[in-house]
Amino acid sequence: MKRGIVCAARIGLIVVVLCSVLGCAQGRKAAQRETSAPVAFQIVYGEPPSVISVPVTFHGRDYAFIIDTGSSLTVYDSFFKPHLGELVDTNTANMGAGKASLPLYHAPKARVGHLSLQSVTPVGCTDLSVVREAVRQVSGQEIYGIIGMDFLRNHVLRIDFEKKTLCFSSPGSGTGEDLGQRFDIDLHSEGVPTILAKLSKDIEVPFLLDTGDASTGDLEAELFERLRAEGAVEITGSARCATGSGYRETWEGRLNRLALGPYRHDGLRLYKSHWNGLGLGYLARYSVTFDFPNSAVYLKPN
Repeated sequence: MKRGIVCAARIGLIVVVLCSVLGCAQGRKAAQRETSAPVAFQIVYGEPPSVISVPVTFHGRDYAFIIDTGSSLTVYDSFFKPHLGELVDTNTANMGAGKASLPLYHAPKARVGHLSLQSVTPVGCTDLSVVREAVRQVSGQEIYGIIGMDFLRNHVLRIDFEKKTLCFSSPGSGTGEDLGQRFDIDLHSEGVPTILAKLSKDIEVPFLLDTGDASTGDLEAELFERLRAEGAVEITGSARCATGSGYRETWEGRLNRLALGPYRHDGLRLYKSHWNGLGLGYLARYSVTFDFPNSAVYLKPN
């Protein structure tokens, strides 16, 4: 997970960085595979798209959780800590503003629709109050958790930004439909999806596809500075990012060109960060189908 909501003017911009838990998952055994009918939800987000959230049922009540392909595991807000049982481990996570300790617990019984969120993979627990406040300012939602790739990787995730709908379905359910241009994705060693993007004739690098990031995306710091020196990135302002471990300051720059296969975009605004990533500000240009079991993503321009 990374960035969340754009909620201020372009200069001095406030952006929410949820937390990057790349490398936190302690095992990759799949959660229970569901073969029943698709589970459909209405997307709830601010304008521009800030977060994609779905209701998670826990102890008989529904709580809004963010769908985050940039997180290797599911994370519960510290609000739930009394219900998570004993601590099973502690790991180091990149929380956007820097590395921080993330406690891990056995996954509790919880559901999204009829799909179980409980798996053998531990879940994280951290204070999401900074994130919740920033999301509340834009969308009015109260966020209490993050659904990560430990759950998502077993499903086909279809997101229609025009209709504001999201659907979990089983592999093969979209056979025969026009899903758009197919791209191979690499499930990074931490289990998060990356795709190759071309920035120039000589530069082609992997980008994280991050539904937990409300911005257009990010450029890794060294690459950001290299492209800036070459005149391929123009600084357009500063940004203040609210993360799972506090606030951090960064730069926003306009990138000359980014191409995914036949799709080319000029002048994308990206942030200087610890990774390369494309967030909701980019993905919302398409109807997106993540076929995680088959390591593919389909993009169909809106």
